[in-house]
Amino acid sequence: MKNIKLSKYDNKCVRIVDNFDYVFEGNAVYNSKEYNYHELGVNEDGLQILNFIFYKSIIKKIDILENGFTDKYGIIEKEIVSDGIEDVLDAFDYEDNDHICRLIRCVKDNNFDKDNIKRIKDYLRYNDDKRVIEELKNI
Repeated sequence: MKNIKLSKYDNKCVRIVDNFDYVFEGNAVYNSKEYNYHELGVNEDGLQILNFIFYKSIIKKIDILENGFTDKYGIIEKEIVSDGIEDVLDAFDYEDNDHICRLIRCVKDNNFDKDNIKRIKDYLRYNDDKRVIEELKNI
């Protein structure tokens, strides 16, 4: 996708297909090549979804999801949850309530122990998003 202008996907819910045909969905933030070079040492534009960076050279296809996410959670949430509670809590720091809800659903389906569930609830106790509050009731 050499000629694509990634900045048009800034703050949009997108579906990204990478060069390995993995499909990722999320609320994207555009990172300029200058930003990525300064912060990450990679001189290339990219889109960031939570702590995942998708550089222009690895994006095979990208679409804006006008109607939002297509499933209750996806690869990004599965990867974060599989890395453990510290990564889940770190992902909450992005303050993206759509992804917070998706992460909570993924945690529920992955049977986190009671101590980790308590940590999640404590960590999010000041989040006043009604969707997050409802998801927290279900874990």
